[in-house]
Amino acid sequence: MYQQIFNTLVYFFSSHPGDTAMKNSDCLASSIAVMKYTGVWMPDDLTHGKRMAYMVFRCVTQTVLFFFIILAEIAYVYKHRHDSERMVDAAVLLLSHLVQAVKLMTIIVRQERIKRLIALGDGPAFTHTEPKLKVQLERAVKLTGLIGNLLLWSAGVTAIFWFVVPALKDVLTLPLKITFPFDISGQYMMVDAAVLLLSHLVQAVKLMTIIVRQERIKRLIALGDGPAFTHTEPKLKVQLERAVKLTGLIGNLLLWSAGVTAIFWFVVPALKDVLTLPLKITFPFDISGQYIFAVMYAYTSLSVVTCGVGDAAENFLVSGVLTLASTQVGLLHEQLLDIKADGKDGCYKKAVLCVKFHQRIVEYVEEIANIFSLPIFCQCVTSSIVVCMTVYKITITKEPVEMVTMIFYLMCVMMELMMYCYPADVLLNKSLQVSDAAYPEWSGNVKTAQVLLLTALRAQRALVVNAGGMFKISLPTAAAVVQTSYTYYALLQQKLKKE
Repeated sequence: MYQQIFNTLVYFFSSHPGDTAMKNSDCLASSIAVMKYTGVWMPDDLTHGKRMAYMVFRCVTQTVLFFFIILAEIAYVYKHRHDSERMVDAAVLLLSHLVQAVKLMTIIVRQERIKRLIALGDGPAFTHTEPKLKVQLERAVKLTGLIGNLLLWSAGVTAIFWFVVPALKDVLTLPLKITFPFDISGQYMMVDAAVLLLSHLVQAVKLMTIIVRQERIKRLIALGDGPAFTHTEPKLKVQLERAVKLTGLIGNLLLWSAGVTAIFWFVVPALKDVLTLPLKITFPFDISGQYIFAVMYAYTSLSVVTCGVGDAAENFLVSGVLTLASTQVGLLHEQLLDIKADGKDGCYKKAVLCVKFHQRIVEYVEEIANIFSLPIFCQCVTSSIVVCMTVYKITITKEPVEMVTMIFYLMCVMMELMMYCYPADVLLNKSLQVSDAAYPEWSGNVKTAQVLLLTALRAQRALVVNAGGMFKISLPTAAAVVQTSYTYYALLQQKLKKE
């Protein structure tokens, strides 16, 4: 997995202005690779026997490393339900994991639709050969890849901090705030347990989404790689390639960040005077023995890294397809402006192609919204609570290393939120610009003007992604989440002061 990520980084940092083999979905390569190695993304062209083996691998990895942890976090919250401080500590990760579970199930259940969506983005409808449009598309893809890589790196760094910090404490504890049906002889805080419990619950939603909808996701990716979104015009082709490279680089950085964070998460507990598990969890058996504690420490550490990097990959999958969609809208804008600049009778055929291209983009965005609506909704709803409890834990933490770990985790949570809201906001604004670009203000062929008028009327309705049909995703949504988090934080401080 890391070799593939390294190769992707080298590829994105190198210059390939004339590389015709590049696909729009190349910016998603690192995230898909992470999901493949964690059992979420079913590889293509597998025989029946290998598919069965991969499904077994998926069940084992996700059940043991993810869903068991969620159950343990829920048990911890229930056990300390009367302790507000410990409850807050535990709820942070619990909410995050619950949202991740929604994402996971979305990707799994709708994976074929997602693959078709990606294939559509790589198709001829979204692939431009005009040099100017190609350059813009390449730039967008590169930026998307860069963001994805940054997110993965951030998640990795946060996960590393998460399991390293408990090891540095005087009393050794698990990296997560979890409770098992057995004694593990550790001191826990409810805030620690709640933070990861929420995160893991959300991650479970993401995981199940990807698993259940995996065929749809694969079709979505194939659609992005198909002829509908593949441009042969040199200018557009260069822009598309640049966008793909940049998007892939961002994805790789994101995965590495998640890995480093996960490493910190399970390393810190080992550096403390009293050894504790990286997670706040409870087992149904005694783990106070030296060897059994070492085994459980390794188990929870592996879970932290797998879940952290996996969640980053799942998040960037959604962010990547949204970024590619906004890039295609920008290329459509360029094509429409070229028609207006020409204003000749021979532009009718080009105008018809723009109308068809716009319709394919609309269908592409609608498919994205249908597949990922639930995970996005869960992420936005729980992010306010997770941010609130994470900030609270940062304010009460006295150990510098643990504080750094929580700061990394807070950065990852904010990056997750921005990964959904920023590309969706760019898509919304660019889609509104299409109406102005398509308005036939020039005096040319009347037939061409009538065709462009259809696009102008349709583009007046912005392309938006609704979260669970409740609210549209945009930068104001992210601002509202942060504002709500501050409100929760103020109420939490007042409650704890009274106690």
